[in-house]
Amino acid sequence: MAKPATGGSTLPRFAVILGSPRSGTTWLQRVLAAHPNVATPQETHLFALYLAPYYARWERQKRVSERNLQAIESAGGAGDPAGRLLGLATILDDEDVDFAGRSLLDAVMRRTVEAVADERDDIRVVIEKTPSNAEHTDLIERIAPTTRYIHVIRDPRDVAASLIAASNDWGGRWAPRTADSAARMWMEHLEGARKVSGHTDRYLEVRYEDMRQDLPGQLTRILDFLDLPADGVAELATSKGEFAYKPEMRKRMGAETVEPAAFSGEGKVRHGLSSSQQLIVEHRTAALRAELGYGPTERWPARSSAQRAAVVPVAGAVAAGRRTIRQGLLRAVGNRSVAGLVPQD
Repeated sequence: MAKPATGGSTLPRFAVILGSPRSGTTWLQRVLAAHPNVATPQETHLFALYLAPYYARWERQKRVSERNLQAIESAGGAGDPAGRLLGLATILDDEDVDFAGRSLLDAVMRRTVEAVADERDDIRVVIEKTPSNAEHTDLIERIAPTTRYIHVIRDPRDVAASLIAASNDWGGRWAPRTADSAARMWMEHLEGARKVSGHTDRYLEVRYEDMRQDLPGQLTRILDFLDLPADGVAELATSKGEFAYKPEMRKRMGAETVEPAAFSGEGKVRHGLSSSQQLIVEHRTAALRAELGYGPTERWPARSSAQRAAVVPVAGAVAAGRRTIRQGLLRAVGNRSVAGLVPQD
């Protein structure tokens, strides 16, 4: 039996902002948050931390239940050689599980709409922005097949520089510390987000660099894509990106605890990487950069693919050697007074 829609026709449309961390996704979210027809929560991690494990366990249990049932049937129903059939898979089906997933998403959307100020009485779109969403687009499509996707793309060298800088400060718990791992993170998020690019009417790519050059023009594109009015787009582009939560919800929703650099355009000076780091990032992302039109760095001479392949391992080894020496000195001395003795990548 088909399950009824949990939110009925009263729920707004659902959209997600995709992109690698440090690509300008928070900046775009904050700008769109100022639009009177938009409601957006802080990062919920709904798909990565809640729904992805839920669906993964369901699929595993369903496979086990199917194997056990086959074993019982092959035994002619005599006895129970595979043990009892246990778990939700014995009573629920995919439709039931999807209904539960949609119910949780609907609850997030309803609560987000309820959290915004009373004067915002015409919320038409709820926008969720969690970078890990790029790795779960299949799941998003499964439970919300009308989702609209805004994919923010930024030069991987700038992303890597920003990630590494964050890893040494406020992002130490999650940001990669090496050029290679930062490049891999950029690639994984880019390729994951582009998995839904076939849905051309629900997928829009936006360049971070284009937003910095012409934010009003890019916002007009985005608002048209979301079927939202673009009146006052110039004022929107210069707004501080207020989330406009009700006073009693501001602390709970985290409206005042956003990392400051996310809205300042930090990282606009290219590229902030050492020579070895830059070579590693450029080599790792070469194919995708070429496809996206991000050329080689101007201050470095052009290299053939064979030259890059020869140089990058050496650059990586040098960087690793510096880290090993520095760590050894720190262990030997027992403090950080030697931090400047060995150059850092």
